[in-house]
Amino acid sequence: MERQNKPVTTIEYIFRLIRGVFIITGTLCCAGVAASFFGRFHLIFELSCHLYIQYFIFTSIAAAILTFEREWKKASLMALFAIYCATALAPFISFKAANAANEAEGAAKTKILRAACANILTANGEHQKIIDMAVKYDPDFIILIEVNKKWAEAMKALEKDYPYVVLEPSEDNFGMAFYSRIKPVTAEIILAGALPVPFLKAKFAAGEKEFTLYAAHPLPPLGNNYLKLRNGQLESMAAIIAREGGRALLMGDLNVTPWSPYFKDFKTAAGLENSSEGRGLNASWPAQMPAPLRIPIDYCMNSKDVKVVKVFTGQFNGSDHFPVIADFTVE
Repeated sequence: MERQNKPVTTIEYIFRLIRGVFIITGTLCCAGVAASFFGRFHLIFELSCHLYIQYFIFTSIAAAILTFEREWKKASLMALFAIYCATALAPFISFKAANAANEAEGAAKTKILRAACANILTANGEHQKIIDMAVKYDPDFIILIEVNKKWAEAMKALEKDYPYVVLEPSEDNFGMAFYSRIKPVTAEIILAGALPVPFLKAKFAAGEKEFTLYAAHPLPPLGNNYLKLRNGQLESMAAIIAREGGRALLMGDLNVTPWSPYFKDFKTAAGLENSSEGRGLNASWPAQMPAPLRIPIDYCMNSKDVKVVKVFTGQFNGSDHFPVIADFTVE
């Protein structure tokens, strides 16, 4: 008598389906990690640098499934990729949270300033949510990215509390606006890169010390040409920051994650630190996705003599980006 196969139950079918999805996704993530090693050579490889959060999640789950099934060789290989991804994420672990009280106590000796930067999305009609953001977080400086004339008009409500304003509205998603309640020494939006984009440079006096607040929004890498233009814009911005020297804080949507070789080039050339290191990933885009599926492209960066006390993402404001808020002192 032939042995009949036991029919597959619905639960077993669902488990096999989920298992297959995670194993295939984990395998693709391993390929993405490998591709990221060649980030300087092609757009596809550079784009693969941006997904280390997702690589870590899916390779870890796949490794756990394979371990449960006692497929030791496959599990070990998957685990190696997960461990490598973990090392890329490790610098962002919020170990400094344990020392937050000490940082706040040290910062209390000097004035704590707060800056908020939001890519508001030109097509976003939620103007009131940006005004609410200003009320809720009460920053000293507000930087808005992707501002057009309609947004500039709607944000006039901010000028009562933020009388020092620099505007460069544009209908091409690359407008910028800056609002300050503190009078700057100088403040201007200049152009940077071969295909120029706005770049804020505002100098302030903090007692006897001066610092410069920068804001940037280079092109997104939507093709090989845009990738080259974005990299050129980052180079141009880094050169300006390095040439100016002194105390500096940079905020903005840089359209690049910390794992791209071009971000590392920018960080080194500008002489700035990524303020999120040790304070959480602050993954900001796309805002409509769950946190594990977002990537960090909105930044606060600081020179060594500007101490960032706290950096975090703010509440949803209708844009595809979460705002980034930073508390800092000038050393």
